[in-house]
Amino acid sequence: MIFLAAKEFKQIIAMISGTSSAQIVTLLFSPLLTRLYKPEHFGQVGVFLAITAVLIPIAALTLPMAIVLAKNTVEAKEVSLLSLVIAFVSSLVFLVVIVFNIEFISQSLNINTDSDGYYLYWVPVAVFLAAMLQIADNWVIRMQLFTLKAKATLIHSCIINGLKLSIGFLYPSAMVLIVIAIVNPLINTLLLLFVGKVKVLLLTFSTSGHSVTEKHQAVTLFNWKSLLKKHRDFPLFQSPQALLNALSQASPVVVFATLFGSTAAGFYSFSCAMLAVPIVLLGKAVGDVFFGKIATEVNNQNYVYVKKLFFQSTCILILIGLVPLSVVIFLGPELFSFIFGESWTEAGVYAQWLSLWTFFVLINSPSLKLIITFKKQKQSLIINAITTPLRLTALVVGGYVYQSEIVALFAFVVVGIGHNIAIITLAYRSVNKFCDK
Repeated sequence: MIFLAAKEFKQIIAMISGTSSAQIVTLLFSPLLTRLYKPEHFGQVGVFLAITAVLIPIAALTLPMAIVLAKNTVEAKEVSLLSLVIAFVSSLVFLVVIVFNIEFISQSLNINTDSDGYYLYWVPVAVFLAAMLQIADNWVIRMQLFTLKAKATLIHSCIINGLKLSIGFLYPSAMVLIVIAIVNPLINTLLLLFVGKVKVLLLTFSTSGHSVTEKHQAVTLFNWKSLLKKHRDFPLFQSPQALLNALSQASPVVVFATLFGSTAAGFYSFSCAMLAVPIVLLGKAVGDVFFGKIATEVNNQNYVYVKKLFFQSTCILILIGLVPLSVVIFLGPELFSFIFGESWTEAGVYAQWLSLWTFFVLINSPSLKLIITFKKQKQSLIINAITTPLRLTALVVGGYVYQSEIVALFAFVVVGIGHNIAIITLAYRSVNKFCDK
């Protein structure tokens, strides 16, 4: 058995401890929030988040991920600035589209424009703020400031849940949750900048602290065309792949809201949010540490060590995920009813099926990072191009033909599991191919 190096192990523990603490805060607040807000409130904010999730991969073309892979600090800064500019322009385009198509979008999503549909105008703002968070997050990974990020994550969770609870006591509504969802990435970014001591904005626009050579590079190297060419895999393959993945994950919320109402969408959104507590976010913690390490090792062509890290990280996530998976499968409805109230029992049924899918989302986190590092986004895009229509078909068959949320959910989960297995297989073959050279 090959063990992780002490440094990587400590980084993973730091990220997991910070993430776990933040999610414990979320769990402690959730029973109070579910007694203030109704399922339909969670359904409406779920639709808003689904829209933003679909637009985020287009906004900055996933270029912030190239910050980690940049050869030097100057290039990383240039990628940051380019990402900001693209995200800003994209957000303006989104705003224009929404303004001129507000009625069509609202009718398609079953949104009442007279009462609450105006929140759609804030979608571009949320998308741009999310792009800023991506930039800050990838600087954290590049600089390997995982302990400080863990602290920022905990503080962020306290702030967001505190806002939901305090404002909810006075005015419990969907709009409260939507406004908090809009400022959520901004708060997270500011915490990474100041609590995490990652001065991304200063790094992006300043050349102070560089050597003479680096200062010269800052003036002459910044060429957006050459940057896009060098990192073309992100806009060409990673961004469409992220878009397809976002579409597949957002589609159940939209389908449930359209066919079965905002309450069903609320059950789905809330169960996904609760499953993200022990599963998805833990995978991000391990994946971020893994990504930062393998980017360095691949640059050094140390492929055998990358393969070892890949296997170890995946095994760690399997062990982590088995416990919450087992609990939710056997006790989902009872657990949700006891903790969140009887009105949320149905969400526990949703969670039983969704936990099977999110378990594979958890364990494929290192695979996704490996695919990016080895520039296998094209193959990954093909997988997404195949599975996304299948997921949509599964939802349509279950929703329109069988008129059942559970049938639609089951079919969606089955296709989702197959998708993640294909991604893990692609990652394994990719690293194996380099090791055999």
